[in-house]
Amino acid sequence: MIMSYAVNEYDKLVFTEMERRNNFAIVVEDYNMGKIIGRKAYISGKIRDAEGNIIDYSSENSEQNRQLEQCFYSDRHEITDPSGEKLGTISIYITDDEMNRELNEIIVRTTIDTIAISLVLILALFITIRRFLLTPLSHIVTTINHSDVDGIPIEPIPIQGPREISILSNTMNRMLSAIRDSRIKLQEQHEALQKEKERFQLAIEGTNNGLWDWDLQTGTVIHSAQFETMLGYEEGELPDTIECWSGLLHPDDAEQAHQRVDDYLASKGIGIYESTFRMRAKSGEWHWITGRGKALFSNDGTPLRFVGFNTDITDWKRMQGMMMQTEKMMSVGGLAAGMAHELNNPLGGVLQGVQNVKRRLSPNLQQNRTIAAETGIDLDKVETYTEKRGVNGFLHSIVDSGERAAKIVSNMLMFSRKAEETKQPASINQIIEQTLDLAQVDYDLKKRFDFHSITIEKYYAPSNPHVLCIASEIQQVLLNLFRNAAHAFSDAGMPSEEQIIKVRTFMRSDTLCIEVQDNGPGMDERVSKRIFEPFYTTKDVGEGTGLGLSTSYFIVAEVHGGNLSVESTPGRGSKFLIELPLAHY
Repeated sequence: MIMSYAVNEYDKLVFTEMERRNNFAIVVEDYNMGKIIGRKAYISGKIRDAEGNIIDYSSENSEQNRQLEQCFYSDRHEITDPSGEKLGTISIYITDDEMNRELNEIIVRTTIDTIAISLVLILALFITIRRFLLTPLSHIVTTINHSDVDGIPIEPIPIQGPREISILSNTMNRMLSAIRDSRIKLQEQHEALQKEKERFQLAIEGTNNGLWDWDLQTGTVIHSAQFETMLGYEEGELPDTIECWSGLLHPDDAEQAHQRVDDYLASKGIGIYESTFRMRAKSGEWHWITGRGKALFSNDGTPLRFVGFNTDITDWKRMQGMMMQTEKMMSVGGLAAGMAHELNNPLGGVLQGVQNVKRRLSPNLQQNRTIAAETGIDLDKVETYTEKRGVNGFLHSIVDSGERAAKIVSNMLMFSRKAEETKQPASINQIIEQTLDLAQVDYDLKKRFDFHSITIEKYYAPSNPHVLCIASEIQQVLLNLFRNAAHAFSDAGMPSEEQIIKVRTFMRSDTLCIEVQDNGPGMDERVSKRIFEPFYTTKDVGEGTGLGLSTSYFIVAEVHGGNLSVESTPGRGSKFLIELPLAHY
């Protein structure tokens, strides 16, 4: 606060304050001097021009007034005497030019410092990377480049550098060790394969398997000596043409045999070609032959070469297969019977116990309420508790599992016992129709299939052949095949309009053949070989017992003296063939 004043003193004071570069202008309003000159106030002061020089302020100068309005900061104070009388005001206007200048200097210094520090850090980082990363990696590369003829490093990779590089080196050493071990095993396997090849060549030469090599481009077929001698011909007696093979086929087998070849070639060589058929020997007799082979295809899928061998299975084709399967079924049947009898009693106890628990907890029985009242228990609350805690669900689950186990036991008993019904002559076409009627009303919510929506194509033998059989058991076999096909459709998610089951009956010599074919997902060779084994199933846990097809085989082979076989290709469906001896009565 300025206690006294004089114009020259104001001027000196203002000029002194203007020496500070942040001050842009100082304006003084002198009320006393204004009274002397007849104005409200005498206005004087100092202001900086464009070059920063201090000049006198004029309140009449509009440019100076505009500059004051644009100042960064301004402050105004009153001037009073000791008695408190207002003598005037002083206004200080501050510009940010000096602050900007200092700020720019700070920015420049900071930028320079940052660049310097960055360069130091980059240099330090480069040195660190070179020492702890590049050098160990260089040693790894050098070790890898120092390798044997197979490209495997001779020396182990050195363990050095940071933890990550050491881990990498250890991992690579383990990998190289595994590669060395694999190479040794590969060499051993190569030697074993060479010996196996020699043994195979000797085995082929020492067997009666007849090799054939079919050039699919020229149509010529090269036969081995065994191919001809197994049919009673002299070596070189048969022409080397595919027509020779076709001409020797049994008329009943020719279509199927050709179809098997066509199907295999059309599949672009999926799996192994295998077909069983009869061929005419030189003596006129028919020999059962199994042909197996593999085809070679070009890059565009054109078959080029078909090589395989024929095996004469006349003496044991059916007998050995049926005897082995029947022996297995009989042994498992005895085991199944024993297990079934042993399981029946505890299963019955479990199911009865669950039923008793449910009855003893029911509030609907007066005796339960009476005893509950005597013991101070509210049965309604107990029922609510068991419902909310899922106890009833657990009990239902026990019942479902027990009933499923009981069903398995029942199937095992049926699987193990001989048929008690007597065989009667029956029309196989009629049995099929009756079975289809049963299947048409079969709807399984769990499997989500409706048999009624499946297209059934029937091709019956016109002679309506009869067989000596137990009709109900043949129905059981057919129904099992139909249901399996429907399950396969459902599991594969096939649209109902694409689901087709074909049923054919035809005669082959003294045998009636029933063919059940579907266009479902099919099975691979591994599954096909085990499909008739007891307890073998491809279904999820809880959806199959694994006894359906094994029981069917038992019924056909053991009870009826026939045969049940399957042909299947993944993606092309399955075909089951039931062979039953014709009825003679």
